Amino acid sequence: MKLLRPGLAVTLVLAAVVVSSALGTGTALAGFADNTVRARTTFAAAADWVAPLVGSTTIAKKVGYLAGSIKPGGSYYVYANVVDTGNPASGVAPTGEKANVTAITPTGSAITLLAGSYSVTGTAYTHRSAELVATTPLPAGEKVYSITSLDNAGNTRTQTGYGVIVDSTAPFASDIQTTNVTGGVASRAQLGDTIIFTFSEQIDPQSILTGWTGSSTNVVVRLIDGGCTLVLCSDDSVEIRNATDTTQLPLGTIDLNRSDYHGGGLLGAQAPLRFGATGTPSTMVQTTSTITVTLGTASSTADTAGGSAAITWSPSSAAYDAAGNPMTTTVRNESGPADRDF
Repeated sequence: MKLLRPGLAVTLVLAAVVVSSALGTGTALAGFADNTVRARTTFAAAADWVAPLVGSTTIAKKVGYLAGSIKPGGSYYVYANVVDTGNPASGVAPTGEKANVTAITPTGSAITLLAGSYSVTGTAYTHRSAELVATTPLPAGEKVYSITSLDNAGNTRTQTGYGVIVDSTAPFASDIQTTNVTGGVASRAQLGDTIIFTFSEQIDPQSILTGWTGSSTNVVVRLIDGGCTLVLCSDDSVEIRNATDTTQLPLGTIDLNRSDYHGGGLLGAQAPLRFGATGTPSTMVQTTSTITVTLGTASSTADTAGGSAAITWSPSSAAYDAAGNPMTTTVRNESGPADRDF
């Protein structure tokens, strides 16, 4: 038995009705009503029911490049990247983002984070607090804070467990060394020689040079003649200056503890030798707790020192660490036995 198509079945039924009417006493008309239900298709956006999310956050001192540490009594900011993840997103509420930093600043239970464009240690952030001040005294160690986010649909989320290090210990000079470039003349400062400053911890690069991030940057190195009188010659020394040779950088001064690196024992004091002012520039680069300076082209040939010495580094208090603690000025002698420097 073959099944009829649905449309064909309707046609047969209609024909049957007509035939049946024709066979009767009169003609009857059959009425058919369209009972098809026409459904409307309606598209509506779902409401935002997902709270914003803090992707990253940090605390950083008011001035400097490095983040993640503060000192007692120091000024700081709270930074956060806040994103509304709703689908569709209703948007982060303009003043709904709050930080709880009572472990650092007792009155900081609901600090507003304002929207903007901020950058810390090369990371961009969407929100930042107003300037805050850490309490003092404040014990060293990690302090925990939290951030509460709010979107325009009223969804809220609190994320906890963020940390910042409280550090009240001043950095200090750990060591100073020089190296002689391969194939160079020992005891003569020349292109490719290096000076290596080692600190007790990483120094904020911006405290050494404004805008510096620690990557290789040009500087000028001065070899300074200590000068001679008829009976005495003073020690020669080294300074690190900015790329235009207009300002000494706060790396302090190196006493070479010899007078025969520059000047040749002539009476008076000769003009400083400058490395990197022309030709190949001198460079400075930071690697965690060390800053390495590589000498560029010399303005003239330096003298060759006649013996060994242990150089001395006198640091500058203008340099500071990630928390903002200024460098101690305690003098540091070169470690190891006296040797030929450069």
